[in-house]
Amino acid sequence: MVFSHEAVRDWETRLLSTHGPIHTHFQLRRHLIPTSEYRAARTRAFTTWREATGAAQVS
Repeated sequence: MVFSHEAVRDWETRLLSTHGPIHTHFQLRRHLIPTSEYRAARTRAFTTWREATGAAQVS
Protein backbone atom coordinates (compact mmCIF):
# COMPACT_ATOMS: atom_id res chain seq x y z
CA MET A 1 0.00 0.00 0.00
CA VAL A 2 1.33 3.42 -0.90
CA PHE A 3 0.54 6.43 1.24
CA SER A 4 0.48 9.89 -0.17
CA HIS A 5 2.64 12.51 1.47
CA GLU A 6 -0.44 14.60 2.23
CA ALA A 7 -2.16 11.75 4.07
CA VAL A 8 0.89 11.14 6.25
CA ARG A 9 1.25 14.86 6.90
CA ASP A 10 -2.41 15.07 7.91
CA TRP A 11 -1.96 12.15 10.31
CA GLU A 12 1.11 13.81 11.85
CA THR A 13 -0.75 17.08 12.25
CA ARG A 14 -3.65 15.40 14.02
CA LEU A 15 -1.30 13.45 16.28
CA LEU A 16 0.64 16.54 17.27
CA SER A 17 -2.47 18.63 17.82
CA THR A 18 -3.67 15.98 20.28
CA HIS A 19 -0.28 15.38 21.90
CA GLY A 20 0.37 19.03 22.82
CA PRO A 21 -2.54 19.62 25.21
CA ILE A 22 -2.17 16.17 26.81
CA HIS A 23 1.57 16.64 27.34
CA THR A 24 1.05 20.10 28.81
CA HIS A 25 -1.62 18.80 31.19
CA PHE A 26 0.41 15.88 32.54
CA GLN A 27 3.98 17.20 32.42
CA LEU A 28 5.75 17.71 35.69
CA ARG A 29 6.77 21.27 36.49
CA ARG A 30 10.33 20.22 37.15
CA HIS A 31 11.49 23.68 38.10
CA LEU A 32 8.87 23.83 40.86
CA ILE A 33 9.60 20.56 42.67
CA PRO A 34 12.68 19.12 44.39
CA THR A 35 14.86 16.72 42.39
CA SER A 36 14.03 13.80 44.68
CA GLU A 37 10.29 14.32 44.13
CA TYR A 38 10.77 14.59 40.38
CA ARG A 39 12.79 11.37 40.24
CA ALA A 40 10.23 9.53 42.38
CA ALA A 41 7.40 10.72 40.13
CA ARG A 42 9.27 9.60 36.99
CA THR A 43 10.01 6.21 38.57
CA ARG A 44 6.30 5.76 39.37
CA ALA A 45 5.34 6.81 35.85
CA PHE A 46 7.76 4.35 34.23
CA THR A 47 6.60 1.56 36.54
CA THR A 48 2.98 2.25 35.61
CA TRP A 49 3.92 2.33 31.92
CA ARG A 50 5.72 -1.02 32.13
CA GLU A 51 2.76 -2.58 33.97
CA ALA A 52 0.26 -1.23 31.46
CA THR A 53 2.25 -2.25 28.38
CA GLY A 54 3.96 -5.39 29.64
CA ALA A 55 7.32 -3.88 28.73
CA ALA A 56 10.45 -5.24 30.37
CA GLN A 57 12.61 -2.98 32.49
CA VAL A 58 15.78 -1.80 30.81
CA SER A 59 18.78 -1.48 33.09
